Amino acid sequence: MVIKDFLSEYQFRTLQRMMVWSPECSFYLNADVAQEKPDGPPWYWYATHVVYYERALSPLYEHVIRVFAKPFGDIDLLQGKTITRIKINFYPYTSRVREHDAHTDKKYGTTAAIFGLNTCNGFTRVKGSGKIKSVANQLLIFDGLTDHNSSTTSNAKGRFNINFNFI
Repeated sequence: MVIKDFLSEYQFRTLQRMMVWSPECSFYLNADVAQEKPDGPPWYWYATHVVYYERALSPLYEHVIRVFAKPFGDIDLLQGKTITRIKINFYPYTSRVREHDAHTDKKYGTTAAIFGLNTCNGFTRVKGSGKIKSVANQLLIFDGLTDHNSSTTSNAKGRFNINFNFI
């Protein structure tokens, strides 16, 4: 399920200012995207800012929860579910779009939601649904046990999104 213009323009722009190229949001480098690849290509990395993982881990937590609580509560697929993880992802610019390996988010029943913080030619591929373009203020919801993968971007300095997991 894809929901365009998920947040109000004001809420979206506020989040974007806090998370995209902002000193308020420090990112941590991850040597691999979906699988450990010690000898992988040089573009096979990304950066993350973990907002929540079993507990709040970021000063951005309160703001993220406040902004998303009402819209998430209005979505049937998410009602009654508990957030288990929130992280902000950064995928770097590459000279051509590079696709990462497929993975699942957890080993147990989970719902995944990916919120776009910027528009670029990167994408998320979900098995059975194809490529979903990376669009600002768009929410993608799917079964987290379904194979999916991310990509880099070649027409922006980076691709930013917020990844939510629910059980």
